[in-house]
Amino acid sequence: MEENELQLLEESKQHVGITGKWMMFFAVIMGIYNAFVILIGLCIMFVSILEMSGFGLMFWSGFVYLLLGLVLFIPTIILYRCSKIARGLVSYDDNEQMVEFLKYNKFYWKFWGILTISMIGISFVAALVAVVYYATGIWYL
Repeated sequence: MEENELQLLEESKQHVGITGKWMMFFAVIMGIYNAFVILIGLCIMFVSILEMSGFGLMFWSGFVYLLLGLVLFIPTIILYRCSKIARGLVSYDDNEQMVEFLKYNKFYWKFWGILTISMIGISFVAALVAVVYYATGIWYL
């Protein structure tokens, strides 16, 4: 056996196959969820423009939904690609497919790590702004 040759055990193939099926399931569920979030965001924005004739808080709330739905399509696509590669790994012992599988898996978790850190930071900033806003009494205006 060559040094760079990959040989997956049958048990490993079985685990990768099951993981790929779950990845596909979650990719489909996330895709449906994202489509609903985008649709709700567009509806909120549309109703806001029709009812209020402007770009008030309701419009921007819809915009946040739209933005959230679009951003969350990134991990959905990554998960879908990873699940398709996992299907191929079950059939063939291919180093290139294993590298691709691990690369997309890394991208998926890296995305969620960056998003989590960003959301924690945004939460702290929002809490700080709320405390300052409340403490200065500006909210009475």
